[in-house]
Amino acid sequence: MSQPVYVSFKMKAKEPWYQLSEDEKNAMMAQMNASMEAVGAESIVMCDCSWSSEPWQYFGVVKFPSLEALQKHRQDANGFDWPRYVDGHSIVGTEWQP
Repeated sequence: MSQPVYVSFKMKAKEPWYQLSEDEKNAMMAQMNASMEAVGAESIVMCDCSWSSEPWQYFGVVKFPSLEALQKHRQDANGFDWPRYVDGHSIVGTEWQP
């Protein structure tokens, strides 16, 4: 049985990101958002932590309907070269109810 998975992530832009024009950055974000929508992902929270964290600019939590949906989204992101522009760290898990 498929169950939702949650991704907690931290991320920061790499140097190539800053070389993109605003239109190119917007297009890349549109691709990321379209992929998330296509797989049924839900952004729980996205936070700017640049003011309080030296190594990271943003963190957040995204809920995916299944592990397969997360894998498809990562495949999409790799397809438009997202890892070239953004460095990050993710933790993936399922909901725990004690």
